[in-house]
Amino acid sequence: MATKSKMAAGTSKTAAQHVDLDLTFVASNDEQPRGQGVCPNLKEIGVGVLARITTDPTGKKALKDEEVKPCLWEQLLSNNEEARIAGLVLVKDNEPDLWKFALDLYEFGQAHAIGVRPAFNEKGEDTGKWNIIYGMRRALSKAIIWAGCKVSEDDQKEKLGLGKPVFGEGEAKPTVRCVLVDWITDPQQLMLLALTENTSRKDQTPVDEAKHYAALKKLGMNLQQVAEVTGEDYQTVRNRLQILKLDQKDQDKIHEGKLSWTRAIKKLAGQEGDGKTAPVAGNNTEGGRRRMPTIKQVEPIYLATEKPEDMPQDEWALVTEDVRKWIAFHAGFEYLTRKQLKEKKAQDERAALIAEQARKAAAGQEEAAAAK
Repeated sequence: MATKSKMAAGTSKTAAQHVDLDLTFVASNDEQPRGQGVCPNLKEIGVGVLARITTDPTGKKALKDEEVKPCLWEQLLSNNEEARIAGLVLVKDNEPDLWKFALDLYEFGQAHAIGVRPAFNEKGEDTGKWNIIYGMRRALSKAIIWAGCKVSEDDQKEKLGLGKPVFGEGEAKPTVRCVLVDWITDPQQLMLLALTENTSRKDQTPVDEAKHYAALKKLGMNLQQVAEVTGEDYQTVRNRLQILKLDQKDQDKIHEGKLSWTRAIKKLAGQEGDGKTAPVAGNNTEGGRRRMPTIKQVEPIYLATEKPEDMPQDEWALVTEDVRKWIAFHAGFEYLTRKQLKEKKAQDERAALIAEQARKAAAGQEEAAAAK
């Protein structure tokens, strides 16, 4: 992956903006509050996704070494065949939605790249590995596909319990197509990017949203600022954050669709003794939340060199150069700074004026010639 003038470890170019990332170079997904939510059922049996779970469900008591289970990532990408098969069985038996998603990805291919940036240690040093900003489920599915393609047809039937083999010949290395997003350095904007990508998912749950909002609050935003940058209604943000006050069992039930989050919040309010809860405006309704703008809607914002008269100042302040880069990248625009854009507009206007003058001069000459 190109950062400045050199390729980074674990990547190879496939297109102008995309590269293939070796999955063994993935270190974390710190900017995704969804985290273990990709595999909620595995968490219940003590299996982590990218890292081993070393504490009991309360998070207060450390497990003994023999009680700690290998994480899913290390099993799927292992050089040991039995470990890979064990990882596949874990997904197939415990995470049916992820299993189906991986099979669909295998059949139809990866349509969208995931977003990554360099992973740094506590000293701020580049580790040579990568942190997933968005697209963890796609990356995990590619690991499942790679592991599945390593299993023989007979073992797919016998050890994976499949009626017929579903995996064929695969890639030599476990890779996923990705795009580098290290041009975003502001933690708030980085979190916003992850949020924007994940909120487009159909399976985004209220718990996922609550964790995203909490992460933005942790970065120093107040509720109004969280609402503004995410395009949500203030009350929706406030209500979602109430979910994180519930015990883990209720959060898991909401995440799995087994419990209404509004009912759980009312129950929580009753336990707190006031018998009241905040109104639930914006409960996934069109009237209670703002929707992400279309390319047609963001284009004039990107092209504006001065604040539009109909745009509030606090909203204009959010349209930083990093945000404009993000808009240009996803909309397919040529990225120009506002200064460059002004210069280009001036050049275009001058060129248009010269062309008009030339057109008039030519027309005058034709008229003069016709008069003769």
